[in-house]
Amino acid sequence: MRIPYADVNLVHVPDDLEDDQVLFVGDILSTGYFAAEKAAIEHGDSVVVFGAGPVGLCAVQAAQLFLPKQVILVDIDPYRLEVGSRMGATHTINAKEVDPLAVIAELTEGKGADAAIEAAGAEITLEQALKCVGLCGRVSLVGIFGKPVTIPLQEAFMKNVRIEMGLSYLGNLKKLIRLIQMGKIDLTPMITHRIPLDDIEKGFKMFEQRTDKVIKVVVSP
Repeated sequence: MRIPYADVNLVHVPDDLEDDQVLFVGDILSTGYFAAEKAAIEHGDSVVVFGAGPVGLCAVQAAQLFLPKQVILVDIDPYRLEVGSRMGATHTINAKEVDPLAVIAELTEGKGADAAIEAAGAEITLEQALKCVGLCGRVSLVGIFGKPVTIPLQEAFMKNVRIEMGLSYLGNLKKLIRLIQMGKIDLTPMITHRIPLDDIEKGFKMFEQRTDKVIKVVVSP
């Protein structure tokens, strides 16, 4: 494979790391870490992550690096929530079964979360992220929206909510690899399937349709 400008957009993987440990650094981990950074998480904060997809799960791990009091993960898929618990979420909320805003209010003793990360790219989770934070809360948006959305701007305005958004910053790749070396980040629980290259179409279909409890598919040549 020929990589244009490889001297500035490729990062060497240390010999002591396995492929599985670093497969997700260049995209979803860098996005999850970017989301946590933009949320300005501080020691002792209550953090909510909306969306337990690969980026949301990376955000759960990244959030822990800033030593929050709790990391609350919200999704509608029980298996993904289970994986989120294994990856460090202190609480999980199935939004199909309960009102996430009510549970978050209870977990934060009525104060609201200090920071929220929206990693699902849905209008309802964007609205919930803005509503779940308390006064001077921070909301970080990394979920990609396919169409215009309506947000409760008046409510966010009255609470002095700060909103940050954008795509991943790839300048953190070396830092993230060092954190993996130190054992601070482990994304291998996201690997749910392994397939040979000949079955890659099957793997793409499985991932797109979210069948068989898929989160991430590793393709081997």
